[in-house]
Amino acid sequence: MDYNKRVEQVADWLKAASHGNFTAQANLKEALSTSDFPAVFTDIKNAQLQQRYELEETRFWNKIARKITVPNFLPQSFIDLGWDDAAFDNILATNGGRKTVPGALPNVPEGTEYPTAFKLYSSQEQLEIRKSGARIPFTFEAIINDQWSIVDDLPNWLLRTAKDSEEIEVTQLLVDEDGDGLSEYFNEENGNLLNFGTNTPGTAALTRDTLKAALKQANNFKAGPNANRPVRFQKFALVVPASLEDLANEIVNGPRQFIVTDGALQYTQTFEFGANFEIVVDPWLDQMNVTSGTTAWYVVPFAGDGVRTALGLGFLINHEVPELRVHNETGLYLGGGSVPAREGSFLNDTWELRIRHIYGGVALNGGIGTVGSTGTAAPTE
Repeated sequence: MDYNKRVEQVADWLKAASHGNFTAQANLKEALSTSDFPAVFTDIKNAQLQQRYELEETRFWNKIARKITVPNFLPQSFIDLGWDDAAFDNILATNGGRKTVPGALPNVPEGTEYPTAFKLYSSQEQLEIRKSGARIPFTFEAIINDQWSIVDDLPNWLLRTAKDSEEIEVTQLLVDEDGDGLSEYFNEENGNLLNFGTNTPGTAALTRDTLKAALKQANNFKAGPNANRPVRFQKFALVVPASLEDLANEIVNGPRQFIVTDGALQYTQTFEFGANFEIVVDPWLDQMNVTSGTTAWYVVPFAGDGVRTALGLGFLINHEVPELRVHNETGLYLGGGSVPAREGSFLNDTWELRIRHIYGGVALNGGIGTVGSTGTAAPTE
């Protein structure tokens, strides 16, 4: 029988047997002694894992980071085209008596050569992916005594672990590696600490006014090696811990108009920015940020939207989903045929499952379009 058809057949038996079909259970019992069953069973488990992984819709990281695929484990640099600063300073500030505005093509007078104005720049940040995984050992006795069907639920459990690992990787781009406040990407040089009133940059708590300020700040970034190209983002994610979810919903989805009293003057003020946000709850923030995890909040370009990527999660091409393997050194039956992995190894009646997942996170372009705050200080004008 064709191998793919054999996989489909065994998969159908497994599904029917799990629903109490005695014929399917008998077929599986007979199939256990066949030589191809260990490979078929492993492929079915892998297919279950990868299918459920790809259909999983509860991951939050793909709402704040862009998926990037790379061909190998070598550090990946990102190339950008920008002004040649030396050429601009020495030649192109004016050309043919006409001032050159940064970001625009220089003037070319009649009969003169076109100037060399641009060059390629390599970004300072590099993306590095790495291999992660673990082994799960079982004894023959543990399988026989598996009254809670833990072994059968392993693909789901491993799926959750792989998903959690990706979410933690992206959260690490927001949180200091020592768990103390914001990550290193949020700093004065990058200009992505929230500026509000007289507050120390990057400290104001989440309110309607601070959110408006964060949006304005996020839309005022300049891109490129010469930082002279305005960047606009269509939508942002408001990233908050679970403790701020209700407040965020109240701010973003609350009334768009409200009455402001300023002394004897009353007027209506409209809050127009809620539609530009999607609230994203990061369940790892309060665990990984021990000092301000329950108050910190971030504005991040939605799903990496924009001409410049802020946050990215990299994967190895053709290895973008977790891989599940079984260690099978079981030997052969005297009557012929391979012994299934779940019967235990030849040496000591044990068997192992192993998961491998390859990924790595990166903040690019100085975290452009992002604004962060620890939320530890009351806003002051």
